[in-house]
Amino acid sequence: MQLHEVQRARRRARVLPSAAAILAVLLAAPQWSGVRAQTADRPGYRGDARNPFDLTAPILKRFSDSEAKVGFQNAEGNAPAPKMKLKGMVMLQNGNKAALLEVQGVGTHVVREGDTIGINVASPNAVIRVKRIDRMQIEVEVGSMRQVILVR
Repeated sequence: MQLHEVQRARRRARVLPSAAAILAVLLAAPQWSGVRAQTADRPGYRGDARNPFDLTAPILKRFSDSEAKVGFQNAEGNAPAPKMKLKGMVMLQNGNKAALLEVQGVGTHVVREGDTIGINVASPNAVIRVKRIDRMQIEVEVGSMRQVILVR
């Protein structure tokens, strides 16, 4: 046996135990057929298992009904909007439009109609939503996103 054949055989031997370990873990994995669906009295849970990406009851209790609404909320009154500039526009092959929108203090973004950009200038949850893109202008709304984001 030559040196390169010995090295190849050693690599194969290293792979086999790891493949066997993976197979053993997959076969021993719990079956999820008996897991109950999430219920209204226990948000964030499926049976006894907690979904780390869902809002749980203690988190939802922190917010009043008006704050619990998620999604884009229009800015009330004359909310300060950062200076913006249309840098360019692209017509995509499928007929959609994209534009380069420069937001002062934030940067330049490629946006499409319906996109939301976090601006973090006026407040931490301040956003700009692109309503319409025309040949020479972009129509935007300034508002906020009433979303809770958990980072663990």
